[in-house]
Amino acid sequence: MGRATVALGCVVAGICSAVAPFAQSQAPAFEVASVRLVTGDTLQMTNQMTDRRVDITYPMREILVRAFRMSSRRLVTPELPDALVDIQATIPAGSTVSQVPEMLQTLLTERFGLVTHRELRPMDAFELVVGADGMKIREVEPVNDLRKDFGTREGSNEQVTDRLIATAEGTVRTIASANKVVTITSRALYERTSTPSGSVINATRMGMAELVEILGMNFGQLVIDNTGLKGVYQFTLELPRSPTEQRVREAFERIASGAPGPSVAPGGVPVRVVETLGLKLEKRRLPIEVVVVDKILRAPREN
Repeated sequence: MGRATVALGCVVAGICSAVAPFAQSQAPAFEVASVRLVTGDTLQMTNQMTDRRVDITYPMREILVRAFRMSSRRLVTPELPDALVDIQATIPAGSTVSQVPEMLQTLLTERFGLVTHRELRPMDAFELVVGADGMKIREVEPVNDLRKDFGTREGSNEQVTDRLIATAEGTVRTIASANKVVTITSRALYERTSTPSGSVINATRMGMAELVEILGMNFGQLVIDNTGLKGVYQFTLELPRSPTEQRVREAFERIASGAPGPSVAPGGVPVRVVETLGLKLEKRRLPIEVVVVDKILRAPREN
């Protein structure tokens, strides 16, 4: 299975025209792993990852998202089990956390008989591009604030949680209170504050990858970055409430009353929210690479 996976990657990339079979490395795999389905009335999702251990409990779709580094909208699957998948695994010496997604693919293949293929499918998406007048945000230098002491407001009784999680893309720290979440990575720092009408993003440093992820979650739509902007930027952005919470109707009500409000595309997406940044959202029908799950067992094989 490892050699077949590598060979397919060579064909797709077009860069491994003559690799002898004995020279091909096997796909990354956990040293040992326990997999079980978790059911019950009080299901608890977990996400703990260190340099040597992976302990996660998530629905199968979320496991697939992590394994293929794909958004859920780019996964085409059969009906998946309702139970959570609990994985407790050891990362082998000499391997890194960045290889965990590939290790998850190997594990799913071994325990769930996973068979997949990739293909391009036309999909409706929003493309994020730079506006005609150019961007209106300031590029700043990336800084690693993962270990910075942010402290708490003096005299505040507000409960704050501070979590440090190792992910395949690097360490992510989140500092969360009742109405605000601060996200810190090795290069980015931004906070999202809830407001009566939605939320406000205050980005000290944020890249376009983080921005399109937030926009996609907020709009409930696939958002593709085509800005060509590779740095991190400082800006403030106001977002309406997520359409998935059915609160974007406030935008429609403002428009219906003649009051100023964001333009809303079909499907309820306020496409003008990014114009203050010198950016633009354009509705497109694009060929998007998706991962198609051809086969997956509903229960894992024995550990």
